[in-house]
Amino acid sequence: MPSNKVTERFVATDVNSAIWLRLKRLTSSQICKKIISKNHPSLTNDECIDKSIGMSSVIRSAIGYWETENGGLNSKILSRYYALLQISLAEQISSGDVKDNLRAVQKHTESGHGLFTYSTEGEKFPNNMKIGCVRGGHFYSYAKKIGINIKDYASERRPRNITQLEASHTYSLTDLLRRIPELRLQIIETLGENPLSFQVGHASRNMQLKVRQLSTESSSRNKNEFSGFTYAAIYPKGVEITSEELRSYNIGISDIEKEAIKNPANFIEEHFIGKVYHPENELWWDYINTHKSGYCGTSVIVPFWGIQDPFVLHLIVLYALSIIVRYYPEIWHEIEHGELDYLHSLLEDYLAIFDSVLPKLAIERLTKTHLIVTSPDSMNSPI
Repeated sequence: MPSNKVTERFVATDVNSAIWLRLKRLTSSQICKKIISKNHPSLTNDECIDKSIGMSSVIRSAIGYWETENGGLNSKILSRYYALLQISLAEQISSGDVKDNLRAVQKHTESGHGLFTYSTEGEKFPNNMKIGCVRGGHFYSYAKKIGINIKDYASERRPRNITQLEASHTYSLTDLLRRIPELRLQIIETLGENPLSFQVGHASRNMQLKVRQLSTESSSRNKNEFSGFTYAAIYPKGVEITSEELRSYNIGISDIEKEAIKNPANFIEEHFIGKVYHPENELWWDYINTHKSGYCGTSVIVPFWGIQDPFVLHLIVLYALSIIVRYYPEIWHEIEHGELDYLHSLLEDYLAIFDSVLPKLAIERLTKTHLIVTSPDSMNSPI
């Protein structure tokens, strides 16, 4: 559906530092109050003050965790997870529900994080690490607050045996990592698995159809034939995959089929195309959930628990990694010094990407704005 976010643009020589400073502005309760008042005008002044104090407080806590640089990779994993946990609390507090103040929201964390891990026998890490959610605790409360229908996927409690695990809706840590668009190449190299995110774009077939409509006497008939949807291209980027597999992923693109076209060098390029349905006078990309950052092109994520939200994906992945760091020292030893050392570089890449990508995602969620920050020499910067 079309986004209600306004767009905020500014130019900076150091884009990442500028975004980080923009996030730090939210440690001010007065700025938080302005944001909450603007986004939720029905709240009273006292209600906005109460919420803004709580919101700015947990954002300060998040930044405190985020700025932790001492220690090794395990320390960074823990600090980034708790930073993201605090951001999710701030997002709840910033809602228009008067009951969502700091005192109420933090009570959900007292019932646990709302997620669980289960290590299975017979599989190698990280395939054997299963992640699920329960009907209680922070994640369950947070998911409901941001409009995710998590009840159908949540277990009553953490599974105690393999039978209960098989009856629950879990994903392996491998399958969650495969969904991170920025790790697409690293996943293929280190895990030997296909990514579960795909770069998408506007298909050239749309222009061909438009030319056909303009050049034929029956243009009105053709317009009716092709109105109501836009063709989107899906680029496999060297990944061996079929149209049947793509259709089974329910990524928001219908009638997916393979297409082969000649590029300017006269080579045949294969990709996929499908339809994105939308009202005739609205933009197709407002009707598909996509993610783009400095480390990946516009991408769609294969849903997990019906979710395609990259912020939520990172929250769950970091939760699972934090469990490994805290409670699985044998696995962590193998990652740092043993047979799993190839995962060490993958996780280092992941955290570097995380530190670059997540501040912008956090700002956009907390302020309800679409943030565009460009360097002075960018084609998108002001003249």
